[in-house]
Amino acid sequence: MNEFVKRALNYLPDEIFDKINGKIAITVLKSDACRLAPKICNHEEIILLSPWIYTYIPPGSCEADKETRYFIFCVLHEVAHVVFKHYPPDELSGKENKDQEGEADRYALEWFNKYAFEHSDNSISHIAIEEIRVTQDKYQKKLEPILSSG
Repeated sequence: MNEFVKRALNYLPDEIFDKINGKIAITVLKSDACRLAPKICNHEEIILLSPWIYTYIPPGSCEADKETRYFIFCVLHEVAHVVFKHYPPDELSGKENKDQEGEADRYALEWFNKYAFEHSDNSISHIAIEEIRVTQDKYQKKLEPILSSG
């Protein structure tokens, strides 16, 4: 498993980690395109991480850096969707999807900040949704020209 993913999963409370351990697969495309092998598909849930998210993390980055913090938040957010058995967006109304996204954000923030508080000797500070939104907007602006061309 990728080192950054391992770090992110450390932020989960033990009871949440125990609940998902062995039941989810977290993977990232390692090439231009791929298929999901049956051993990956045999999990209850699969979280796919965009290769782009790794390009945001500079070499030598640590958990105090905003890029790593954003990555950790993203993994925790997706795990929250799994834990709370959220429905796919295409099966929901706009309001229902917004509510699910809000719940996933709240739990990701809660887990992140609990871990940061318990490990404050590691210079990990709490995270706020405003920090996430600013970073998210920055990355979406970088990707927009790439994804919209074609």
